[in-house]
Amino acid sequence: MTRKKIRLIAIFAPLWLMSCSTTISDFRAIPTEISSSEWDQLSSEQKLSAREVELLSLVNAYLDERGFRLGRDALELFWEKIDIAALEIENEPPNRRSDLLRQFEGNTKLVIDTMIGKTAEIPNYTENYYRVIGEETWAMALRDFCPVWPFCTEPSGD
Repeated sequence: MTRKKIRLIAIFAPLWLMSCSTTISDFRAIPTEISSSEWDQLSSEQKLSAREVELLSLVNAYLDERGFRLGRDALELFWEKIDIAALEIENEPPNRRSDLLRQFEGNTKLVIDTMIGKTAEIPNYTENYYRVIGEETWAMALRDFCPVWPFCTEPSGD
């Protein structure tokens, strides 16, 4: 496990634990990199929890790459979409999951980049919220490009 992954888990695990019913002992039992046979032995709840952590890691890695962070309300909005995406991905056949993960990652980057771009359109935004993107930029970004899964609609069937 890389230091970056460990750091992301250390930072966001407490937030994640507060937002779901998984206990700390359940979280420690969910490996971040496991074989497919080990994955198959996890309970449905553990798989869903692991998928949520994976998706959150994708979001945070891109935010880190861009040098931004989410405001509290935007974090809650992303959590809602991560929950939706994780459940939908886990309900898909295994051969479709990697496609949905790539779609989630690409669409997440699109949302984040658009939110960052929208900060310039809001008077005094960058002065008041330095390197933070929030609920207002979220709403503006979604108006520009919806429908895009999981932020606005269901996954496409292609």
